Amino acid sequence: MAVRVKGIRCTEDDLERNRLLRVHRDDDESESELMLKAMRLGIRILAAEAWAAGEGQYGGYDPQVLAQRLQADLLPVLEFLMRRDALPALLQGQGVHSTGVVPTTVVPTPPPAGIQREASGAVLAFSGGFLDDDE
Repeated sequence: MAVRVKGIRCTEDDLERNRLLRVHRDDDESESELMLKAMRLGIRILAAEAWAAGEGQYGGYDPQVLAQRLQADLLPVLEFLMRRDALPALLQGQGVHSTGVVPTTVVPTPPPAGIQREASGAVLAFSGGFLDDDE
């Protein structure tokens, strides 16, 4: 696999968060390595949104492999939200039922015709998300 160097623009805040995160991580991990991990995590999350059939579906990931990777990627996020009693309503009470059967997986459905992707992005921008830096 060929490696190409690409530059990204980072704010001072981005660089400071990188520095602070590295305090809690492996001593051998460089600033660039942490940024690369963050970019790859972000790519996988964005790939889950690319459900439309055709070229580029799931960012080229096999859906099963993407699901496995995201499960591992999102576990720390879900644990963080659980500790703060901030799980989305969709996930609250989704533990194993008394029957011992785990609930079925929610299958994402495409938005109804007439809802534009840009509009959904605007709603998310307005409402915020779990990756917002504000506390």
